[in-house]
Amino acid sequence: MIVRLCSSGGAYEVIPDKQLKINLSKLKDKFEIVVETPSVIIIKDKFEVSIFKNGKLLIKRCDDKEKAEEQAKAIYRRLE
Repeated sequence: MIVRLCSSGGAYEVIPDKQLKINLSKLKDKFEIVVETPSVIIIKDKFEVSIFKNGKLLIKRCDDKEKAEEQAKAIYRRLE
């Protein structure tokens, strides 16, 4: 997995090792959904996180790369 600070500096982008095909509509039972669109769901977990259909995550308001990586791992485990 690649974890990198977004150019805006306000979030970390997480790209999984392999592209995923996530059925976003099935995440309602696993997460607290804040916003839902056909291509992305925004959840409220430890941080505000955008989950994209291809498995990419955008972890907002996180100031530490290690925390972002931990959050991403926790989310990917719940997606399995």
